[in-house]
Amino acid sequence: IFLEQNSHLWAWKIDAIFTILVIVLGTMTKAKAGNIMGLATIVLTHGILHLFFSKNNCMLLSNKCSDSGPLIIFANVAYAAFIALISYIAIDMAGWGQTFMNIFVTVF
Repeated sequence: IFLEQNSHLWAWKIDAIFTILVIVLGTMTKAKAGNIMGLATIVLTHGILHLFFSKNNCMLLSNKCSDSGPLIIFANVAYAAFIALISYIAIDMAGWGQTFMNIFVTVF
């Protein structure tokens, strides 16, 4: 069942399993609920990205798209938002979340 499809579909299935493991192990180790949900969200979102590529024959754009500009812009904005989310969660887990937000608000 795991080896007969493409690598993105395989990666989606593995990320689904890892999401469950994050929740189970996080609960067993009595980690903060916010940390558990943050990590589970990151792993599951990464898996959903693999599922998206699997369903689209591993391509972001199809040959049927005559004007792919908006799709490319959306993909870049979504990617940047995802990287920002991962970065903030990592910073917050290290205990620097509020400090980072204060610096961010001051700079911008």
